[in-house]
Amino acid sequence: MVQQKPLKRKTSGWVYVVQWASMPWHVKIGFSKSLKDRFASFLTASPDTLVVVKAFEADQEYETELHGRFYALRDVGEWFRLSPSLKTYLESEAPCQTLEAKVKFGGGYETRIKWMPMRPELPVALEKLHQEKRLPRFVKSARVYVLWAINDIETCDCFVTSNGIIHHEANRDAYQAKTIYNQLIALEEEGLIEKTSRKTFALLPKGEGELIKAEKEGAQKRKSARSLRLD
Repeated sequence: MVQQKPLKRKTSGWVYVVQWASMPWHVKIGFSKSLKDRFASFLTASPDTLVVVKAFEADQEYETELHGRFYALRDVGEWFRLSPSLKTYLESEAPCQTLEAKVKFGGGYETRIKWMPMRPELPVALEKLHQEKRLPRFVKSARVYVLWAINDIETCDCFVTSNGIIHHEANRDAYQAKTIYNQLIALEEEGLIEKTSRKTFALLPKGEGELIKAEKEGAQKRKSARSLRLD
């Protein structure tokens, strides 16, 4: 008697399509039983704003089908280039339970996750969102930028990695990766920052002092400039 193989049990959960606010030309197509846990893991890796452009209940097979359908657009891992064909699919063909997902999983991340179902005007909205984060006026050097970025990422309760500093949404390629790496080494040698066993960075009191000093000097210069204009 031939024993039949048991039917493969489908895993139900959520298919999601997300992107970073600073990278509107790429999307990640993934699957998870709990979007809250999955998105939390993303947010620990970057200080950027996570944008949810689509979410809907489905089996994991649906995610696999989408990966196959848009295979030619795959960049790395589950990240895909947002081509016109993929954009059209997300705007008009893909199921959409994004708002339902927000109600179920969005609690506690109101300032770090934007739920914006894909629609024709989304690129404009994303650009507006990206414009909200700019470098402070007192950040005039790579040295001060690194100190400021570490402090800004720590404020968001995120792990401060070199990648997070380089791709901080306020940087916008103002300071290149090589320059930032060099500054990290120099600041650590001077005792302004420390590198932890997890390969993350943290400000030390000396670094906090230099950052505060730079901010005060920037404020004084702006005040002097205003005085000259009044004169």
